[in-house]
Amino acid sequence: MSNFNCRPSRSLCVLYLLATFFFVVPFERAFSFDGEVGVDGDGGALALQMTASDRPAMSFHNAVSQRVRFAQFNGSSWAIEDVATGVSAVSGTSLTFLSGQPHIFFVDNGAARLKHAYRSGTTWAVEVVDPSVSVGGRVSSILCGPTTFCVSYYDANLKDLRFAQGQTGSWARSSADASANDVGFGSEIVVGSSNLPVIVYSDSTVRQLKVAMRLAGGSWSIENVPFTSEPLGDRMSAAIDSAGALHVAASFYKSTFPPQELGVLYAKRGTDAAWVLGRADRDYAGGEAALSLRSDGLPE
Repeated sequence: MSNFNCRPSRSLCVLYLLATFFFVVPFERAFSFDGEVGVDGDGGALALQMTASDRPAMSFHNAVSQRVRFAQFNGSSWAIEDVATGVSAVSGTSLTFLSGQPHIFFVDNGAARLKHAYRSGTTWAVEVVDPSVSVGGRVSSILCGPTTFCVSYYDANLKDLRFAQGQTGSWARSSADASANDVGFGSEIVVGSSNLPVIVYSDSTVRQLKVAMRLAGGSWSIENVPFTSEPLGDRMSAAIDSAGALHVAASFYKSTFPPQELGVLYAKRGTDAAWVLGRADRDYAGGEAALSLRSDGLPE
C-alpha cells in the first residue's frame, strides 16, 4: 500500500483514509492513492459515491473559502471542481449520478434553502429545489426513475420531514411527515419496489427512529422502528435488498449531554412487515452509521 502522510489540517485527510480502506486495500493492484485530497477547509458535509466506472467521487463543503466542491478520482489523481461559491455554511450534501453526470443536493444554511447543483456543459449550475420552506438539517437523494430524483430533507421552521421528486427545473414538493413532533432533521432515502421511496428518519421529540413508505397513490405510511429502550440520534443509514427487505443502522446514546454508552443498533424489516432487531456495537461507537449490503444480501 502507498505511504500516507497527511499533515494536521482541515483538509480531507479523514476521507483519504476512508477511501484508502474501501478502495486501496481491496483493489491495490488496480490503483492507489497518495497525498491529500483538497485543501485546508475542505471536508465538511461529506458525501461519497461511486461512478459507473467504479471510481470514487465526493461532494463536500469548504468552510474557509465558502464553496461547495466536487472531487472525482481519475485513476491516478483527484480532479476537484468548485460547484457553488459564497456558501457560508452547509449542514449536508448528497451526491447522485445520472447518465454519468454528478448531481449534488446540499443544504445552504446561510440561505436556508435546499439547492441542486448540476453540470451544464463544462460549468456548474445551481437551482433552489424548494423555495417555500426554510431548510436545515441533512439531505439525502437517490434516483427513483430513469431521470427522476427523490430527495428527503428538513423543514427547519415547521420541524417537518419534507420530500421532493422531479428533475432539473421541475420539482414536486410535499411534507412526508407533518406531525406535531420535530421530525426529519436526519434522514436517509432509499428506493423500494416499483421505485417507490422509503425514508428512514429521526423524531427528535421522542428520540425515535421512523420509516415513511410512499404508497402507490402518493400518500405515506409511517411506522416506528421498534427500538424500545435506546434514545436514538439523528445519524442513520438504510438499504433495501433484492428481496425488498429494509435494513437500517442507527446511532444511539443513553443521555443527551454528555452522550453516554454510544452504540449502533441494527434493524431489518422483512417483506412480511416484521422487524428483526440487533445491536452491532455499544462500546462508544456509532457517532456516524453507514450501512451497505454485500452481494449475498448481508449487511455491513
